[in-house]
Amino acid sequence: MGAATRDANGACLESTQWKAATGKEWNNVSNVYFAITGRVADFVKSASATAQSMFDQFNKSNSKGMVASSRDSGTSAGVIANHCYSVYKIFKDAKGNWLVRLRNPWGIGGNSGSMYDRNSEKQRFANDGLITLTWSQFTSNFRGYYKA
Repeated sequence: MGAATRDANGACLESTQWKAATGKEWNNVSNVYFAITGRVADFVKSASATAQSMFDQFNKSNSKGMVASSRDSGTSAGVIANHCYSVYKIFKDAKGNWLVRLRNPWGIGGNSGSMYDRNSEKQRFANDGLITLTWSQFTSNFRGYYKA
């Protein structure tokens, strides 16, 4: 199992505490992923990924989740540049189009994105940290994703 990433009160560790707890730089996604899950993460580039392969990897019974890493700049659809999101869900809509639902750990939703972050019109753009992107939006805004 990875190192503890919260203090005795349940608060997230600060960056200096993170390094002390894990022995690694906190801003390296692979190191953070290992500290949390105890598994080494593989990076999959968006350019070489397919929605089906990401879906299959996400739904493996031994999966420890996925983290998507946005591009350094030039993002759109409500995606924050140079930021990581947890992959919340990968699914097809009623028309068979692939969608990727992500969660921003800052809790900021995708209110400028073109997709809904919930399943109904009333909940469109709720500021809950969730953002849903088409596969095309995902691949144009994200360098790729980490999987373990």
